[in-house]
Amino acid sequence: MKSFNHIISVVLALVLVICACERKDLVEEEIYASMTILSEEPVPEDALFRAVVYDRADGHKIGYSFTGPEGGQVQVGAGLRAVLVHSFGCETAVVEGEEDWPSAYVTATRGDAIQQALWTKALSMHPVYGDSAVVGQRHAAWAKMNVSWEPDAMFVGTTDSLVVPRREIGDEYLLDVSLRPVRKMLDIILSDVEGMEWAASASVLLAGCAAGVDLSTGSALGSPTVVSASLYRYGGSLRGQLVSFGDCPGTEPWLVVVLTDIAGESFSYEYPLSSAVGSVNAPSRIVIEKPDVEEGGGLQPTLEDWHEIEIPVNL
Repeated sequence: MKSFNHIISVVLALVLVICACERKDLVEEEIYASMTILSEEPVPEDALFRAVVYDRADGHKIGYSFTGPEGGQVQVGAGLRAVLVHSFGCETAVVEGEEDWPSAYVTATRGDAIQQALWTKALSMHPVYGDSAVVGQRHAAWAKMNVSWEPDAMFVGTTDSLVVPRREIGDEYLLDVSLRPVRKMLDIILSDVEGMEWAASASVLLAGCAAGVDLSTGSALGSPTVVSASLYRYGGSLRGQLVSFGDCPGTEPWLVVVLTDIAGESFSYEYPLSSAVGSVNAPSRIVIEKPDVEEGGGLQPTLEDWHEIEIPVNL
């Protein structure tokens, strides 16, 4: 009997030791860290953010949501971790693939009937300049592209190899996450439009931009798509801004300008951008100028980040 009681005591002692070890691990997992969001771009105070912490060992993840750029409290256990932070709540961009690291990505939502009608109209027109056979081949390829909404402002921050040390309850742990924008701003200026008062409306389309972005790497993904925007008169110029996810790998982007007079007759102009729309982080500007008649025309547009590019065209 004494021997039996001794065996029970030993078993109970082992159980208590095991439970104590398990409880210690759980306590470490329950320690929260203060997450601070860093961004060189202005972040709206009411922006909604989601933070996902991944355990690189077993793939387990925990998600948190908070408002504003100040950040918040997140649960970060000891070990190797990956962290994904992104803004959400955008109507024109959808985040998917958060289940595993690093599979999260964002894509633009499909455009509406008005945007699709504008693109269909542009495809049915022959531009003012261009060989018919070449234009036909180009439009046939463009017809396979979907029309997307311009993505709303979105910010993303990631770290894939965060080593979190073991610590005691009450220890302060700070986690800084730097954000980057994941959309491309492209300013369009059609200058010197005096004498073009006949243009009752003007639109611009960008064909061949990326459908989405890999949130862990920032690289473009998906099939080429089309975004559009209106051009508005400012003094002697027409101006607008296109927003996209940047270049689509393997596809040359083109700019299409559609001008419509009061009678409803439209004219289109198409400009190759030589795959120079650029990364999502670098704003760019395209300036299309109307030269004097004796100077001739010629379409040789190029694009460099933060530089105005003059594109001569007869209108």
